[in-house]
Amino acid sequence: MKKFNSNILPFYWAVFMCVCFASCGSDDDGGATKNESGSFTKAITVGGVSFNMIYVQGGTFQMGATQEQTMSGTKIDDHEFPVHKVTLSSYYLAETEVTKELYDAVMGEGSGSASGKYHPVYGTWEDFDKFIRKLNEVSGMKFRFPTEAEWEYAARGGNKSKGYIYPGSDNKLLVGWYYCNSGESYLSESNWNWWTMKGNGCDTHVVATALPNELGFYDMGGNVYEWCSDWYTDYTKEDQVNPQGPKTGTSKVCRGGSYAHFSVESRCSHRRGSPLSERVYWGLRLAMGE
Repeated sequence: MKKFNSNILPFYWAVFMCVCFASCGSDDDGGATKNESGSFTKAITVGGVSFNMIYVQGGTFQMGATQEQTMSGTKIDDHEFPVHKVTLSSYYLAETEVTKELYDAVMGEGSGSASGKYHPVYGTWEDFDKFIRKLNEVSGMKFRFPTEAEWEYAARGGNKSKGYIYPGSDNKLLVGWYYCNSGESYLSESNWNWWTMKGNGCDTHVVATALPNELGFYDMGGNVYEWCSDWYTDYTKEDQVNPQGPKTGTSKVCRGGSYAHFSVESRCSHRRGSPLSERVYWGLRLAMGE
């Protein structure tokens, strides 16, 4: 009997994973699947767990605290200025944040920290860097962190943007989970208190239970902050094309706010820099090139 060559298993596994990846090369791909928002999607299955990547058609937008962002009733941080023009190529971004179910399917059962199987997993930037490397290894694909510009463009609704303050609405309560509405009772955002938050049972929620934005992305505001690939730095006024951020730094960009933060931090233009070791309120939304 001919001996089976176990060295070819990785090859066949990569081929299998590519077959699981529904084809959708561009916005005019006739074989693509559309979501309810009319955006084209790719369905991916890894370790028995399925998730969708949404096609974001490239374009040009004004990045930073544009006029509607200043209408949230809160003073805008200086680091959201100056507003500047950014042009992006097309890319894919995950419909939801990475869930514990997906994280455990890649890293091993019980690996991810989260409040439930379908809740967003949270961790350090290094945790998610390792996750992406392993995901690419087992799938044969090229997932990555989104750039800060890609994140904001998608949060604003891309080329379907309606100019909302929050990702998908001017009414924050419709599209995300924050300090005020992530617990048992509604909390005032006039004063943040950790013990009040814990006593109220504030926590992450199952992904995709709030309304999506114009492109069909869920939870881009609230639930957990989302790590980006960029090192954090101040904006400049110059026009940019596919900006990647500085080559070095001390903190990474995080976007979208969380269940434990005030809703103003979930505005489309809000940004912060966080040390790579931060973990409790920080998650990931996968990105991939066209």
